[in-house]
Amino acid sequence: MKIDCLMGTYGRYSLVCEALACFLQQSAVSQATLLIYNQHPVPLRFDHPRVRIINETLPACSLRYIRQRMHELADPSAEFIHWWDDD
Repeated sequence: MKIDCLMGTYGRYSLVCEALACFLQQSAVSQATLLIYNQHPVPLRFDHPRVRIINETLPACSLRYIRQRMHELADPSAEFIHWWDDD
C-alpha cells in the first residue's frame, strides 16, 4: 500500500527534525513517503529515500492554497494521502 504523507513548514528546522524522526520510526507504514513543503527562504535539505523536500518561496497566500499546492506535489500513484504536522 502506497501512502504519501504531506507536511508543510515555514523553516521551523528543529520541529521538522523532530517530526521527521517520528515519521522514520513508524514501522507499520514502512512504505510511506514524506513530502516536506518548505516556504521559508532558507532551504531545508535531507537525504533519505523516503523523504522528498520541496523548497518553494511564494508570496503570502492562504493555508488553503498551500495545502492545494502540497496535494498537487503528492505522488499520483499513492493510494492514500495523510497530512503530517511539524509541531
